[in-house]
Amino acid sequence: MYQNITLYIKQDSRTQKDGKAQLSIIAYCNEWGGNKRTQIKTGISVRPEHWRKTKQQVWKDAFYSHYNSKLLRMQTEILDYIQDRQRKNPNDFITRDELQQYKQAPQASTTFQAFFKEQMEISTNTASTKETKRQTLQLLTEYKRVIYFRDLTYRFVKGFAAFLHKKGFAESTIYEKHLPKLRTGIKEAIKYGYMKAEADPFQHFKLKAVQGKRECLLPEQLAKLENLELPKNAPLRLRMAKDAFLFSCYTGLRVSDLMKLNKSNIIERPQGLLVQCLTQKTRKYGIEVKLHLWKLF
Repeated sequence: MYQNITLYIKQDSRTQKDGKAQLSIIAYCNEWGGNKRTQIKTGISVRPEHWRKTKQQVWKDAFYSHYNSKLLRMQTEILDYIQDRQRKNPNDFITRDELQQYKQAPQASTTFQAFFKEQMEISTNTASTKETKRQTLQLLTEYKRVIYFRDLTYRFVKGFAAFLHKKGFAESTIYEKHLPKLRTGIKEAIKYGYMKAEADPFQHFKLKAVQGKRECLLPEQLAKLENLELPKNAPLRLRMAKDAFLFSCYTGLRVSDLMKLNKSNIIERPQGLLVQCLTQKTRKYGIEVKLHLWKLF
């Protein structure tokens, strides 16, 4: 005879110092006798007004999407475990203690890769930043197929850096691209309670500044390019590429910012034309860049 075990989520009536209360998964079973319930901690705490009891969901919390995903994943894991046990042996009785021990077992842990991917997908990062994170995630999985939060130690980070060196990546790519993305993922994991702040490996592994080699065109080289006569049958895209490159050199606008310009960014003034736009680096601060073209040309 199959056990009928039902699950629901309950918020603790007692609030913590920060005004939040813990959420727990309650497993209920008539066959357990006197105490028919067992409590499984989720590691999630939210303010009472952010918990919708009837919907069994977190809402209006900054991390509501991640919390709801984690709650659903935990309940699914428990139900899968129960169904698997019952399928193998219908007479196998699951006790409260066994259910508690199952949730404490390593196989029920969320992997760092799953968390990293989830955060990447729900973030508001630019497409290029998300692509960098995808590359970092791919390299992390290549370095270690399954990464649990407990694996993220100083030794792990140092080993991952050595792995990237061995693959032939430049130091700037390692220390200014992939390791910072790993550090961001770990800091997010700490915020969500998957890791303790004192377990952050980047407290001891310091990212070193890499001296980059920057080259610039001299004024006479720019003039030579500006005076270059393209063949009459040259493709339009080639002419546009030349003009865009020169405009970028004279204004200092990145190619990504240049591609986003439209007519609304060009303003006519008595003195001449003005370019006014939010660049990729200043957009998050709401600071507009103003370029007085009459002073440049």
